[in-house]
Amino acid sequence: MKRRYHFLLPAGVIFIALILIGTGCVVSSGNSSIPTEEKKQVTAQASWKYYSFEDAVNAAETIVYGRAGQKGETKKFDGAADDSVINYYRKVPIEVLKLIKGQTSSNGTVDAIEPGGETADTCYIMEGAKLFEKDKEYIVFMNHLGAALAPYAVLDVTDGVVETNGLIPGIDWTVDTDYPKTMPVDDYLDLIEKALEENK
Repeated sequence: MKRRYHFLLPAGVIFIALILIGTGCVVSSGNSSIPTEEKKQVTAQASWKYYSFEDAVNAAETIVYGRAGQKGETKKFDGAADDSVINYYRKVPIEVLKLIKGQTSSNGTVDAIEPGGETADTCYIMEGAKLFEKDKEYIVFMNHLGAALAPYAVLDVTDGVVETNGLIPGIDWTVDTDYPKTMPVDDYLDLIEKALEENK
């Protein structure tokens, strides 16, 4: 019988709660004899800071349009003292289709950090976190560690069309509803580049 443990992470000054209920791990650990559904589950409910489009462009260390690769093994941050979900992560290589801000590695990828993961006997689940899917395209606004600024700062791209998640210039997506929900990815990248130019 699987056990579930819950931790509530502290929120900051202005946070928007984006809580989606997670029920299990997405990727099974290859070196474990325990089926995923029978593993202990440790979950955390997190809140994320509100970012407008302009805030996200300014705050992001890296902004990349790319394709997600194979997730790495679940790791624990150096110096982490306990088994809280926030201490576990997986690296996801993002094949760069276009780098808008930041730097890429010599092999043309940027490493994204995905919270949580799965070990031989435990699933670590950050409820509400955006999880990457292999071979799917995204625009990602990342902090200095490679983690997305917030789940809504990972934008799905399908067949050249991006889901904006309300990150549109001049829009407060927590209040406004009349904004483009999707647009051609090239048009969206142009908006980001325009904002970067205006900030110089």
